[in-house]
Parts: sequence; structure tokens; C-alpha cells
Amino acid sequence: MILYSEEVLEKAWRYDCKQRSKQDQQWITQSNYRRLFEIYMDNYLAGYPVNMDIHIPDWLLEFIQTEFDDDLS
Repeated sequence: MILYSEEVLEKAWRYDCKQRSKQDQQWITQSNYRRLFEIYMDNYLAGYPVNMDIHIPDWLLEFIQTEFDDDLS
């Protein structure tokens, strides 16, 4: 389980929207993004392969990995 703020979700969703626009893809609603985001993060932290059609900012994944690594130390 991962805890995140609404601000982080909003920034990640806006990043996803920008990436979709660049690729001429339809945007997804923020509520659908939230659901996919949570699944993505759970799988990412569990070490499962993540192959989902959403875009997560690199800065967010790096932050989560750093926090996760610190918790294991």
C-alpha cells in the first residue's frame, strides 16, 4: 500500500494528460487514473512487471524507490 497526497495524484494525472496529448491519445478521467495509479504503484512496489497504459512521472517513481529503499535499510 502506498500513501499519496491529492497534490501528487493531480500532478501525476496532469503529466499523463500531457503525454497522452503528445501521442494523440484520449485523456482518462482523474478518477480512472486514480484507480490505475493505485494498481500500478502496488505492483511496482511488489516488484511485479508493470505494463499499464498510464504515464507516471519519473520523479515520482524515483522518489518512491528512494523512500522504499530507505525503509528497507
